[in-house]
Parts: sequence; structure tokens; C-alpha cells
Amino acid sequence: MVNAKTLFFIALGVFLGFITSEYRNLILLQQRDLRIAELTGDSSKNCISIEPDHTNHLINSSTNNKHLTSSVLPLVNQAGGIKISVPSSAFSWAEVNRLMALADYDRAITVLQQQLGGTVNQAQIWVTLGQIYKLQKQPAAALDAWFRVLRIEGDGQKLEATQVTIKNYLLQIKENFAVFGLDYPWLLAELDELSKYRASDAELHLAIAEIALKLNDHYQAQYHALLAMSEPSLQMRAETILTKLDAPNLIGQVSIPLTRVGKQFVVDATVDGYPVRLLLDTGAAISGLSAGFTAKYPELLKGQKPIRINTAGGSYNTFLFAVNNINIGDLVFNQHMLVQLSLANSSYFDGLLGVDILGRFEFVIDQDAAVLKLKMRKN
Repeated sequence: MVNAKTLFFIALGVFLGFITSEYRNLILLQQRDLRIAELTGDSSKNCISIEPDHTNHLINSSTNNKHLTSSVLPLVNQAGGIKISVPSSAFSWAEVNRLMALADYDRAITVLQQQLGGTVNQAQIWVTLGQIYKLQKQPAAALDAWFRVLRIEGDGQKLEATQVTIKNYLLQIKENFAVFGLDYPWLLAELDELSKYRASDAELHLAIAEIALKLNDHYQAQYHALLAMSEPSLQMRAETILTKLDAPNLIGQVSIPLTRVGKQFVVDATVDGYPVRLLLDTGAAISGLSAGFTAKYPELLKGQKPIRINTAGGSYNTFLFAVNNINIGDLVFNQHMLVQLSLANSSYFDGLLGVDILGRFEFVIDQDAAVLKLKMRKN
């Protein structure tokens, strides 16, 4: 028979085994709860990681844990670890704001990225990610995030706000270019992408024109400078860009005969081989042809692009078109953009010659001799 002493040690072993098992279960449950707290943003508990070899025990004991609801269940992955599925209701914008206030940007990014593809407002996630990337001085990532917003946001006011955010940031980069250490082709591409959403933004077009000029893309510089002229306050800066575009290289001074028409002067020219009479108009920012003339030669109207122009009689919508060449005397201007003009009383001329061409030179109109005198501008 088993004596009393033996029974005592058997009972003691069972008791200690039970205590050890329960203690181990308690530690594992605490680890699991703390892991869930980490993923749901509850940082009030210390962080203890869950080891893969405890997975089966946690799955078996999960139904008895009052802290683990049916909406948050541990799933075993192929590596034997645990993946916690966190419902969107556990997400907290207050927690994101707290992390940003603490400059814990990496953690804030992680929290936001965990909600991508979920039920949390996706546009707002990308807006906030863009703000964080900007704070981290990652302009490419910030702009990528904000452009994503433009593709998914359905609220008009929020779309406009995001567009303005992108525009202001791009203009900031442009004005402090050396600080950001970027390149002009990248900046031009970003500005051009935004212009697809803000086709009538004159300030944006002016910025594109200035960058295009730096890259010697004179065609784009001309086009966007002309679009910028829709804003009177930007017209002078736009005209300055136009004066810096390619011009025939003159040696000395060139004199071009004019025809007097009342108190005005007309110059003979050709546009893609078609003879035209252009009225000298030093108040016109853009050279162009009348709608009556282009109606006779519709083949001139290539590459039409909408534009709104301002005149003494008001503003109206029309379009730009590209011509291969304009010949004035012996001067040739290649790949030039003209505007279709609504001209009244233009029976004695076919269009206007404005400062987009004249401004590339130092010019004088000799009214007595009826001669236009041109020479190269001084740098």
C-alpha cells in the first residue's frame, strides 16, 4: 500500500503542476492581450510578443478568454505565427493625431497603412499620409499620396482643397528648389499633372512656363505663358517669358517696310506659306489670325488648345493653334502658336502681330519712314 508520505508528495506534485500550468496560461493570455492592444492602438499595456510555438494553446484557450470577442480572432499563418484581424472600428484618428504630435511619423504611417483597403475613409488616409511625408521631407511620396486623393475623392470641396495643397507645395518647391535637391524634369512633370485638374489656373501655367524655359522647351514655355495671360496680374511676367524665347539671330539692325492704314501700320508676312497682313499691335500680348481668315484656310488650325483672352472690349474663350513657321521679311519664326481672334472691322488686315513676337527684339516703329526696326535684345 501507498503510505501517507507517498500520497502527500503525489498530491503536492499535482498541485504544483496545476499551479505551473495556470501560471503559464496566464502569461500567455497576457501576451496575447497585449499584442491585440498594440494593433488596436491601446498602448496602456506593456508590449510582450507572442511566440509561434504558443499558437495552438492560444487557439484552444481563446473561447474561454472574455477579452477576445468574435470580431477579433487569432489566425494561424503558414509560418506558424499569429495574424490579428483588427476591425476598422478599432481605428482612431485621435491616435494618429497623437502620434503626429509626438513626431512619431513612422508609427503613424504604419497605423494608417493598416487601414488601406478597409472601411476607413481612404481619401482622408492618403491626405494624412501626404501631410506626414511632407513633414518627413519626402516630397515625391507626399505628392504621390495627394494625387491618389484626386483620383478617389468624391467631395468637390475636398478635391479643391487637395488641389490647392498640391499647388502650394509645388510652388514652394519651385521657389526653394536648391533646398529640396530635386530636378527640373521631375518638377515639370508634377506641375503638368496638376494642370490636368486645374486647366484654367493661370498661376500654375506661369510656373510651368518658367520651368519649361529653364529646360529650353520653348514650345511648352510659349504655350503655358500664353495661357497665363488670362490673369491680368500675371501678364507682365508671362510676356517676359515670351521675350526670352527663340528668335532669329540678327546682326545689326533689320528694317521691315510697313503699310500705313490710317493711324496704324500693317506688315506683310506669310503663315505656313499663306500670305497675311498683320496689324502691328504693341498692346496685344498674343499674335493671331482672324476667324474669317482661318475659315478660308482651316488646314492652319492644327493642335488646337482652348484659351481665354482679355481684350479692351472684354474677355472671351477661343483657342490656340500651332503653325510651322511665320515669315516676316527675312525673319523666320518656327513652331509658333497663334490665337484665333474675333476681330471687327478687319477688312484691311488678317490678324495681329503682338509682343509675343515683337518683344523678342528691341524694336522701334519709325512712323515717318513707315518702317519697323528690329535688333537683338541685350542680355
